[in-house]
Amino acid sequence: MKIHDIECAQGPGSGVLTAWVEPCASAEPIEVFYKIEGIERPLSGGTDALAVALLTPSMFERESLSIEGKISDPLVRNLGRAQKILSQWYDYLETVPIAAESGSGGDQLNPASGVMCCFSAGVDSWYSLLKHDTRITHLLLIRGFDIGLDNDVLWQAALSRAGIVAERMGKRLVTCATNIRDIADKRRSRWGRPFNGDFWGESLHGAALASVALLLQNDIGEVIIPATHNHAQIKPWGSSPLLDHFWSNGRVRILHDGCEAGRTEKVRAIAQCDLALETLRVCYHDTPDINCGRCEKCLRTILALRTCGALDRAKHFRRTGRSRKCAA
Repeated sequence: MKIHDIECAQGPGSGVLTAWVEPCASAEPIEVFYKIEGIERPLSGGTDALAVALLTPSMFERESLSIEGKISDPLVRNLGRAQKILSQWYDYLETVPIAAESGSGGDQLNPASGVMCCFSAGVDSWYSLLKHDTRITHLLLIRGFDIGLDNDVLWQAALSRAGIVAERMGKRLVTCATNIRDIADKRRSRWGRPFNGDFWGESLHGAALASVALLLQNDIGEVIIPATHNHAQIKPWGSSPLLDHFWSNGRVRILHDGCEAGRTEKVRAIAQCDLALETLRVCYHDTPDINCGRCEKCLRTILALRTCGALDRAKHFRRTGRSRKCAA
């Protein structure tokens, strides 16, 4: 895989990274983009970001990853460790050479003071936000991962909720729209060998989140990735306390957070915050009600809210929760 013609364009409070990716010998070049809003300083670390995002599909295709530009020295070391873990977890991934110029030691540079939390307004992200509230300065909401680039209904709902939370809690909201998942997720991409499993969940989504974080290194020195699993549930997964910190480039620390609590414990913690219950959004369906109340994620959350005695205060679950209780 070759990555070249990496360019950054800046605007007031915004930035766009573009690059061309030649994913394999038989595929046409594809343009990848990251469009960022809400930043204070120019984007940086584009080669680091793309190396992290596109390493896993290169491992799947068993092709070297060649990048035009410099990768920071700490990230070069960390990518070797990440490859070792991923190849031990999954027999469909093999370690591959990475060809790029060696950059200056990122661990010798002073990191920015900002602390960012990846925030979807779901249970995991609300738990981490409340846990680290006094440290967190920025919230990050991404379009193109769980929320598709063409899903305007869900994006507007998510953007509205995140905007309310950022304003009331005194955080700066940063948004990113990117097509990196459509290119790198082997379940979605139209190049190379087919993959029938959950490539995004199993091996890619933590790296994809980190790739956005690395672009923001002039503003952000630490990024919190909320945990999906607690310590008892730890398994090979694309975002893991065993893996996420290896996406750091020395300037941005990646923190996998929240493994100490299960879902009901997290719901019990966020139930102490009225704003969390008012804006809680776990559903990924197109619905004007924010949460459909019927999908697996909604039902799990409704049960946890009821167990914690907080369902009546959860504004966007109240109607669906009561109707199901009566129907039972």
